Order: sequence, then structure tokens, then C-alpha cells
Amino acid sequence: MNDTPITLRFQWTEDLMRNNARLILKGQRGRVFRALARPRTAVAFVVILILGVALAPSRSGFTVFFAGLAMGLFAAFVALYLTADAQSQALHEVEADMRAQRGDAVVTLTASGAEMRQGGEVYALEWPAVTRIEEFSYGFMIFTSIFRGVPVPDAALPDGMSRAEAMNRVAAWPS
Repeated sequence: MNDTPITLRFQWTEDLMRNNARLILKGQRGRVFRALARPRTAVAFVVILILGVALAPSRSGFTVFFAGLAMGLFAAFVALYLTADAQSQALHEVEADMRAQRGDAVVTLTASGAEMRQGGEVYALEWPAVTRIEEFSYGFMIFTSIFRGVPVPDAALPDGMSRAEAMNRVAAWPS
């Protein structure tokens, strides 16, 4: 195993920011869908249906109630989805301004973890905290949670090092 640290220096470009936001949003959507798929959601839906049947004065009243319930749930789902998109866009704009003011980002990947420095800010993680590593068109991202991660752009890799080699070294370090 190669324990030599990998050091990267890069500017946050618009493409890198867009990929970062896309990967974060992908994590947010997955979390929302998992939350909606939990048994308590199904139980709540069944309870509402039972209440609707019990409170409906006739069968025709239940049909109207059920249609209204379905439309309400669909509207809530769409609102949740659009809110996640709006939050991601707002986060992207704020981060773009902040990162431009701080200058170059310096990422160091070692056998013990990863560290990203930019301006006076330091973000460090140890490998056991990594939840996933995802590729994007310009490199890959090491995530510790849905909202936090360390980007590794291809253009910032040391001369002669490929994305595959860097990902293999990162994957080998935690063990």
C-alpha cells in the first residue's frame, strides 16, 4: 500500500460547484424518499383513509375525500421536492461567493484521513467517517454526510496520477 500523501490545489470553478450541488441534492432526495417509504408513513396514510371512510356520509363522499387526499399528498411531495431544489440553489450561490473570496482550496489526502483548507477554514475528516465516494464528470467526492464532503477534481491530481489510481488509494487507506 502507498502511504504517500496526495496534495491537491484548485480553485472552485462553476462546474465544480455545480457538481458539488448536484451530488448534495442527490443525497437530499434519497433521504427524503427513504423517509417517505418508512412504515410510519404507510400507517399514517391508512389511519387517514380509515378516518375518511368513517367520517364520509356516503360512498360518494369518500370518493371526493380520497381524491382530495391524493391531490394533497401529491402537492406536498412536489412542494418538498421543489423546496430541496430551491435550498440547493441558494446554498450554491452563497458558497460560490464565499469560496471566491477565500481563494485556492488545498486538499491533502493521507492514510489517516482528508483535510481541506481554504482561507482560514479547515475541514478535516478521518476515514471511518466517510459514508460514500462518488464520481462526477470532473473528479470524485468523498462524503462524510449528505451535506459535507471533500472534492477531488481530476485537474488538481498530481502529474501522472489518474482518477482511478487516486480512488484506489483512498479506498485502500481506511482498512
